[in-house]
Amino acid sequence: GTPTPVFEGATVAIWGGVTLLAVSEQGTLVFVPGTVIRNHVMRLVDRTGRAIRQIGSARTIQTGSVFSPDGQRVAVTTGEPGRIDIWLFSVASGESERFTLALAEDERPVWSPDGRTIMYTSAWSGEARRLFAKSVVERTDARLVRAWSRHVHLTSWSPDGRWLAAFDYHPTNNEDVWAIAADGRDSMAISGSAARELNAVFSPDGGWVAYQSEESGRFEVYVVSFPSLTVKRQVSTN
Repeated sequence: GTPTPVFEGATVAIWGGVTLLAVSEQGTLVFVPGTVIRNHVMRLVDRTGRAIRQIGSARTIQTGSVFSPDGQRVAVTTGEPGRIDIWLFSVASGESERFTLALAEDERPVWSPDGRTIMYTSAWSGEARRLFAKSVVERTDARLVRAWSRHVHLTSWSPDGRWLAAFDYHPTNNEDVWAIAADGRDSMAISGSAARELNAVFSPDGGWVAYQSEESGRFEVYVVSFPSLTVKRQVSTN
């Protein structure tokens, strides 16, 4: 039959468009009010914290916005209910263009060292993630690199182009940090303890990986030698 509006103002999740509500057997409706669609503004800020200028127009920006290697563009994850896309912004002009076109969750872009390719993860809501590579220069169709069994976020691309750093959401073991071969053929756990570990980034020479871990009871930053993983140091204090 024809659907009938009951009420307005329930939160709709950007991922998959899920509405956060429940109905009891007695007919009581419980829901989360508000909206996840908020306008965020990107600003270019110098190392002292001084805001230089706004980049592009306001929109709903997700986590995972990254500069291109030459600093001329920013790859940004943006969202609306049922759709998450990657956009490219010019740092100089603020002009933007949609980079991913699929009706799916396309998120967490990382740039190749030469700035010619972006790798990102994609899935329909609730699916296992797939890693895709897409040329920034030629704009050919995205190429499937690897499927991943859990929800995974890419965070860095090694300077030699061989490895991607990522963290995934483990159903019983919190987040774990991984290195994934850029050709999709191999992977290795960087840190997989019971603590939360995330946001891994390669050092400029590729010899270390820095990441966050809650193993001490609170988040601290650690570095570990790569690819040997034999030397590990905590580098933050409180």
